Amino acid sequence: MSVPAASPAGEPHELFAYRAHREGKPVVVLRGLQSPGSSGLTVEAEVHPAGSDARGPVLRRPYRFASREQAMQFVEETLLALEYLDCAVV
Repeated sequence: MSVPAASPAGEPHELFAYRAHREGKPVVVLRGLQSPGSSGLTVEAEVHPAGSDARGPVLRRPYRFASREQAMQFVEETLLALEYLDCAVV
């Protein structure tokens, strides 16, 4: 997990980032983003399709949650599923 420096005012602030790898290849990156003044949280999922390398096509999708608790439950369940699929999560 990484915690980056603060972002400029008005831009979403990255609260966390998790990376999952399998057999040394990237699988998923999950980032938690919060906009200033918002109680909600957006989890950005960056998915590397099976068979692609680090430079291959990447699918990105935001998942918006009304609260940080809901977002963290989604992230925790996603990371657990990735661990069951033999991914290393950092």
